[in-house]
Amino acid sequence: MGWLRIAVAVFAMLHGVAHVNWFVGAWVPRAGLVGSQPWLFSSGETLSSAVGRLAGLAALAVAAGFVTAGVGVLKAAPWWPAVMLDTAALSVIVVVPWWRASFPPSLNVTLANVGFVLVTVVPALRDLAHLP
Repeated sequence: MGWLRIAVAVFAMLHGVAHVNWFVGAWVPRAGLVGSQPWLFSSGETLSSAVGRLAGLAALAVAAGFVTAGVGVLKAAPWWPAVMLDTAALSVIVVVPWWRASFPPSLNVTLANVGFVLVTVVPALRDLAHLP
């Protein structure tokens, strides 16, 4: 097993664990690293609202998806690229509307993360899927 495969797997799993913070932030006020600022679409919905808790549950699914994809990378399973890409797409859908509540609360940081995924990770997934 090559170092690139291990690095991608570890990164995916750690990234998944980081998404648990959004779940905790939605269900346990002031426990996570996320703030109480409203989401992008209205000023009345925060992470502790019903919509925020739904987003927290979705973030927990994202966490599970990234950990599952990481295990798939380690096992060289043929399904891991699809799981990784689907999970990354769900991650963007879940996190971007809450960028004001993120840590640090910056749209630039959120967009930089999205850009990083699109420019580096997505093309690498295609190439990594064919490694031994």
